[in-house]
Amino acid sequence: MREMEARDIKPTKEIYMALLRSFSQDRDIGGAGRIATTTQFAGFQPSLEPCALLVEAYGHTGDPDQARDIFDYMIEHDCSLREKESIV
Repeated sequence: MREMEARDIKPTKEIYMALLRSFSQDRDIGGAGRIATTTQFAGFQPSLEPCALLVEAYGHTGDPDQARDIFDYMIEHDCSLREKESIV
């Protein structure tokens, strides 16, 4: 991300999703959490796929309580019904 910023490259939702997917698959919950937070500050709305990736990441790290909190957040914010432009 810092290298992108240094080159004045603006992250898109696709870039955020790729990073989130990568951190989730690598079981790096810290990285996944940073991307999720960054997307919220960038103004993206919650959607199903990034929330599901966070659930997966927390599940991989053995934190079922946090995974459940994210799952409950998905239901509370109706993530499955958000439009395609949205993200975490």
